[in-house]
Amino acid sequence: MEPLELSQVLAFKPTLRVERVETGAAFLIGERERFVLSGASTVEVAMLVDGRRTVHDILHAARARVSEPEALYILSKLAARGYLVPAAPELSSEATAFWHGVGLDGRAATEALRRTPVSVQTLGEAIPAAWMAEALVQAGVRVDGEARVQVVVSDDSLRPELAAINRRALAEGTPWFLMKPTGVQPLLGPVFEPGAGPCWECLSFWIRQNRPVEEMVRRRGNAEDVVAPPRAAMEASIRTACGIGALAIARVLAGGDRSSPPPLGSRVLALDWATFQTTAHAVVRRPQCPTCGDRGLMTAVGERPIELQPIEKAHYEDGGYRRQTPRRTYERYQHLISPITGAVTHLVPMPGKDTELRAVYASGYLVCPRDGVPHANVFDKACAGKGRSADQSRVSALCEALERYSGVYQGDEACVRGSKDELGAAALCLGDLLNFSEAQYHARDRLRAQGVDRRQSVPEPLDASTRIDWTPGWSLSKRERRYVPLAYCYAEAPAESGTAFCGPCSNGVAAGTCLEEALLQALLELVERDAAAIWWYNRMSRPAIDLESFADPYFDAIQADSTRLGWKVWALDLTHDLGIPTCVALAHEPHADRFAIGFGCHLDPHLAVQRSLTELNQLFDPEGTRRAPWDVERLLARDYLFPHPDLPRITAGSFPRIGGADLRADIEHCAKRIEEAGLELVVVDKTRPDIGLHVVQVIVPGLRHFWPRFGPGRLYQVPCALGWLARPLTEGELNPVPLFV
Repeated sequence: MEPLELSQVLAFKPTLRVERVETGAAFLIGERERFVLSGASTVEVAMLVDGRRTVHDILHAARARVSEPEALYILSKLAARGYLVPAAPELSSEATAFWHGVGLDGRAATEALRRTPVSVQTLGEAIPAAWMAEALVQAGVRVDGEARVQVVVSDDSLRPELAAINRRALAEGTPWFLMKPTGVQPLLGPVFEPGAGPCWECLSFWIRQNRPVEEMVRRRGNAEDVVAPPRAAMEASIRTACGIGALAIARVLAGGDRSSPPPLGSRVLALDWATFQTTAHAVVRRPQCPTCGDRGLMTAVGERPIELQPIEKAHYEDGGYRRQTPRRTYERYQHLISPITGAVTHLVPMPGKDTELRAVYASGYLVCPRDGVPHANVFDKACAGKGRSADQSRVSALCEALERYSGVYQGDEACVRGSKDELGAAALCLGDLLNFSEAQYHARDRLRAQGVDRRQSVPEPLDASTRIDWTPGWSLSKRERRYVPLAYCYAEAPAESGTAFCGPCSNGVAAGTCLEEALLQALLELVERDAAAIWWYNRMSRPAIDLESFADPYFDAIQADSTRLGWKVWALDLTHDLGIPTCVALAHEPHADRFAIGFGCHLDPHLAVQRSLTELNQLFDPEGTRRAPWDVERLLARDYLFPHPDLPRITAGSFPRIGGADLRADIEHCAKRIEEAGLELVVVDKTRPDIGLHVVQVIVPGLRHFWPRFGPGRLYQVPCALGWLARPLTEGELNPVPLFV
């Protein structure tokens, strides 16, 4: 408050009421606050403040008991504390108290509302326009049928008429409000401000994303443009929603202190009449929006060369080398979680698995299948997060959902159509990506007839002259453009893109707060899966890792807790020719002969072991009934699951220390080892501008997935090259039991 002037009329803040209890004490009582005034002089001066007296009047009335300098000092002190404000006699005391109570100046708010009238338009079977207009007037908003700023009331947020309203508002630069006051969950907002936030097309995209069944019906042309549930409403529910919506609109129009964001803005308020809770849902502006953004942004992302930067490894403790802490990452991307407007529908501790020691979080996203009509729930996609801390597990689950969401085809991805013959050496050979054997291709029809798990299904072989869709990648090894089948990189790609020849592969896909972070994690996953496949399908016994040698209390706690539950935990060293520490953690409960498993790979051996244990936690289910993530009855020879009895245990100090000073140096170190093995490192950037989290797919043709892929190459060659096997096994000698984790 500015220095007091003698002519100024003062009043207590409208949200406060003064009550004297004795000569030297008074209370200031508010709905959500309370203060004590002490001292006879302070109370004497305070009781003279009535909203009618000027500062001069108060000093004059108090001078018999309090000197004028002391009285002025008391008034200044009360004003500095925010207890006193300039009186606004032209405003009702109730309205003034309300505006002050929500953090705005009553006079300024009232003047702002007078300056910005609104008009009301209704769509569909929403409500009588008079109901909304009445609520707006009651909230202090001026309603004028000719006003440019519109409040559009619709029975559904996706009504096709809204597209034209949106385009007109963008062209004119006029803000407008959207209200859906009907239903058991009315949706209020957002306010669309051209150039300053999302447009209706952005909102439409997010809502359709979270209504996959309705979207499927709409796409197939079996209904009108709006596919909505039955109308649910009562006059009381509609009028209440109108009232809340009108107050939210009034808050936006009143302006004021932007440090505390108004209820609306780039958000939707959802009222839940089942619980009487109100929740806010962010509406993210899509930079690639075809209406308010640049629809070519995803193409530009896919086509740009990959240039690595020397990013500092600031966080080492959990989840690998990261640029920032898990909590900070969560805070940065948590706005993307919403069942109404989010890319991720939920993020919660996993029921039945999350404990103080074993932190496991669950997340999910929704997908609308592009082809065919499903006869089961294929819309909900589940994800999980791991970590030794709850913060890491939570952000891991969030990033996994965003990573997989980013890999779902949307139609604006960088794409080139052609054949392998036409694209030449720049196009990767699909056979080197899939690694199926000739025998598997010959058995394709039989496997399909048996209805095997899709992870075991074998696609049609791709002829080099067949035209399909390809998406650009970048070879870090050759510094050249490469092309990868679009259907290999993106789920739900259209059938005509080439889905008959391959499906989406999530192997080597990772997310990070920067490109380098994501790329390193994806690369380590590829190495991990390759080592796991070579171990599993060759059924090679490997040495145990001495967990005690790491002197990590967390490792000790996992082992002790498992023993308490009747399980034994151990880890095996799977590090192979690439020389990057890789291990598998296993748990066994002998009474029911149950197993759990987890893999880990990292430049730091301690983190490699830790990641295998935290992944083990995801599958560890002592109260469940599943015996193992594989067919236990078919797995007759299983000595390889246990430590080799004749090989010494691998201690922490026996692992080599590898890597560099920053994330780029770590990537370059891994890339060098891959290139020395005669392999090429290719990166597809799948980062979506509206998500902001960097997502990449790292592809090294020839490296193996731990799904059953029995084509020639490393699966047979590496064990012999390392002296683990005397001769390469035949395909018929490989482990017939597939590994799906």
